Amino acid sequence: MKGSFFSLHDLILTLTIVECLCMAVLVRVLPDKHGQSRMIIGCFFLAVALVLASTMIVWNNAFADLAVNKTPVMIVIYVACLLLQGPLLYFYIKSLRSKGHHWSRPDFLHLLPVIGGSIIAIFYGIDTADWRGLTTPDEGKQYAVSFLWALVKFSPFVYVIASARLRYRIHQHLRRGFSSVSEVELRLGDIILLGFLVHWVWTLGTYYVADWVHWSVSNVLGIINNYLVIILINGLFISGLLNAEKLLHPEPIVAEKPSRIKNREHKIAIIEKAIHVDRIYLESNLNIDRFAARLGLRVRDVSAIIKTHYGTNFFEFINSYRIEEVKRLLLMDEHKTENILDIIHLAGFNSLSTFHRFFKRLVGVTPTEYRRQGGVIHTELETAPKV
Repeated sequence: MKGSFFSLHDLILTLTIVECLCMAVLVRVLPDKHGQSRMIIGCFFLAVALVLASTMIVWNNAFADLAVNKTPVMIVIYVACLLLQGPLLYFYIKSLRSKGHHWSRPDFLHLLPVIGGSIIAIFYGIDTADWRGLTTPDEGKQYAVSFLWALVKFSPFVYVIASARLRYRIHQHLRRGFSSVSEVELRLGDIILLGFLVHWVWTLGTYYVADWVHWSVSNVLGIINNYLVIILINGLFISGLLNAEKLLHPEPIVAEKPSRIKNREHKIAIIEKAIHVDRIYLESNLNIDRFAARLGLRVRDVSAIIKTHYGTNFFEFINSYRIEEVKRLLLMDEHKTENILDIIHLAGFNSLSTFHRFFKRLVGVTPTEYRRQGGVIHTELETAPKV
């Protein structure tokens, strides 16, 4: 980006930075039902804001004489935030699988490129002029600059591909009735993933052709890349505003009183058939809205019947039947070689942690112990609701 501070590009970048900061705040004030995902995506938007801000400062000639540009500080911020975007996006998608991702030591290995890149920039004293190729550095610094350029261009692309693969594998699992992720948040993840895939593919392409085209063409390609991010962020910002009321004030499902449910016994029979004949609980994308729609009933009627007739809620109601299915599969000869994860997917569970919590509470032993004991256990706990 070249030109004065008051150029159109700079003004648009400044507005987009403000929008990124607003998005970072917005996702944090949403209901904390899936707090870890919100925290990660908030950090992602903050990293994008810092990348745009450092881009404007590094590439705008109006800021060339700033003291901060004559030190490695801006390059460290720029490189670190670029390298953070990939891991943050990946762990955001990963955190949507269940209520929370349990962090382990290997997860922190993803910070090594960030730390390594920052150390290299500081050790070699890479400033803005070095980064833009306006100086003729010694051979060591030149290799360091080339290495950092390659790192910031390739690393995010690798992560977005990994995120896409992960998103593909868990696509069905994220849309289950027992996931704490809203449909809006699922769409947000899809838009971010697709948008930054396009952005990073463009970035990688620009990096490859930079040595083969005139600097002015490379500059235009870089500006277009910035506008891809701007369009994506503005789309996310508008989407966030449009869905803010829904996310901030979710409408609870109010159960109807038994006396107000028309044709109550008939509707109970419909639910019974859906469970015991159609075995609808095996569907991986099932929530109370889809359940009611499949049965042709109102959500409030379904919620009221499950609460008053079965004495539980939809979450417990469906998962208890899924536990029974897992128990059945664990003891079948054709499934004895399958691992627990494959079996719970067959039974419709979307979360390994949710499954283990239910299984241990309802059955009294772990799935492995249940399988080893051949289903012979001593427990007075009930499983599926009795009619």
